[in-house]
Amino acid sequence: MRRCVGPSVVAGFAFTMAAASCASSGGRFATLSDASSDAPVAKADAKVRDGASLVDGEDPPLPFPDLDAGRDAADAKVPPKPDASAEAGPVAGQCFDTGLGATRAIVKPTAGQLVISEWMPNPTAVTDANGEWFELHATANFDLNGVQAGTTSLGAAFTSANCVPVTSGQFVLFARNATGATNGLGTVTVDVVTTVSLVNASGTLMIGVDGTVLDTVTWANTTAGKSIMIDGSKVQCIAPAAVTAYNATDIGTPRAANTVACP
Repeated sequence: MRRCVGPSVVAGFAFTMAAASCASSGGRFATLSDASSDAPVAKADAKVRDGASLVDGEDPPLPFPDLDAGRDAADAKVPPKPDASAEAGPVAGQCFDTGLGATRAIVKPTAGQLVISEWMPNPTAVTDANGEWFELHATANFDLNGVQAGTTSLGAAFTSANCVPVTSGQFVLFARNATGATNGLGTVTVDVVTTVSLVNASGTLMIGVDGTVLDTVTWANTTAGKSIMIDGSKVQCIAPAAVTAYNATDIGTPRAANTVACP
């Protein structure tokens, strides 16, 4: 006795066979291949159209006529578009806090929270283009992101995808060159590389944020190899001889407190 089985549906996927699968009474199954196989099928003149078998030129019935043969609609899902915001970088006014591991709003300094404390217009160990720097003193906790500097007006804001926080009492250094071997600063850390050029004669330096000036200093003259500083009493002067040199020829205290009083 032979038992034959027609087209099958398994787990929602439609499989259409070119001929039935038959089993003998002895329990042995003889399964005929589908139309994509090279094995013989029930009809020698069977044809294939759109992935479904044609027997004697007629379409066999499909369990789900709206589906392509053998394909479930779930197989044809279009992958979702990536979130554009993930590729756009930080939102304006925000930065990534590496300590928190999350994005947060930039904390900006206000008037009196960031002041100019020392600057070197005329270094001698290296050229001005390599060795100029200026130092800022923080009196509160905030981020350097967005801070501006300039001589006649505020320049471009300092930008960083990561937050650059400072704490109250910290000194930060802006310099023309961050490489210790060529900027005359040796192992002193440069916090921000700047293009601001300080003049050797009378000049001005200002800092700010969002176009608002937070602090300004001026000077009438300079001395080669000596910084101009503001001491603990808010008095400005060319660095006294008692100030320690930070290289073989230049005197100043970059990124450190001015402990020597002005005369």
